[in-house]
Amino acid sequence: MSETTLFLVTGCLLLAAVLIPVPPRGRMILWVVMLGLIVTLWAGVSLGDFAPLP
Repeated sequence: MSETTLFLVTGCLLLAAVLIPVPPRGRMILWVVMLGLIVTLWAGVSLGDFAPLP
């Protein structure tokens, strides 16, 4: 899976986090996890620290 695909999937999961009827606390946790994943991947890809995904 390429980085672009991973970013696209994470974006879809963020959209699902808005549309899935979960309690506000659960939605907040899901958003924090997904945004943390995006920030980590963005930093890793931009710095070139992560090896390309197979």
